[in-house]
Amino acid sequence: MNIARAQCAASSLTPETRGDAFRKKGQVEQAIEAYLEGVAAPPSAALCLKLARCYEQMANYAEACRWALSIVDAGDDFTSWQAGWALFQRNAQKARRPAVRSV
Repeated sequence: MNIARAQCAASSLTPETRGDAFRKKGQVEQAIEAYLEGVAAPPSAALCLKLARCYEQMANYAEACRWALSIVDAGDDFTSWQAGWALFQRNAQKARRPAVRSV
């Protein structure tokens, strides 16, 4: 019975929760796959930030920047915007993207 209960509990986890569990174990690629399963249009700011952090950890700086900037489309959560901007600035040069726009 315990096995069946555990399987049922595991299948009821949201993709984001599964991604969090993978990330805590250091399984970043599996975390990204789980997070991407949970992406809606537009994804939540928290999910964008989690994906950006995972890609940064994998040294995929272009994707880290992309997801960090996607936070803007996800809502008006200032702390997420601030964290996303800091993450973008850390990774922009490594991804060969301009960190600021010049006129």
